[in-house]
Amino acid sequence: MNRLFIGCLILSVSLVGAQTTDPVAEAHAKVTKGTAKLVDVRETDEWNEGHLKGAVHIPLSQITKGLDAKTLNSLKNVPVYVHCKAGIRAQKAAVLLKSSGIQAEALKTNYETLEKVFGSSTR
Repeated sequence: MNRLFIGCLILSVSLVGAQTTDPVAEAHAKVTKGTAKLVDVRETDEWNEGHLKGAVHIPLSQITKGLDAKTLNSLKNVPVYVHCKAGIRAQKAAVLLKSSGIQAEALKTNYETLEKVFGSSTR
């Protein structure tokens, strides 16, 4: 029982540490200038319904399986803001990307709020 509690506590701390302290407007400015990347970790059906302008699509399911060298290299050397619909998948993705040497942080807000700042695109 204690091991389970400690494991959950460690996971909780990791997820909280994966959130950015940058305001959404600052993240948007960096993505627009090209000094940061925006990664949408929602699944393909969600992406196809619409996505934020400037985002690249790398589903959490793909991140959990492991990313190829080309994708990993495309995310290195710049801050990476990760988002999903509500935030939980983004936090998990940020932790996984950080373990691969990526400067990833989850945006703290929901998709609707992000859409107001970034704008949206559809395929």
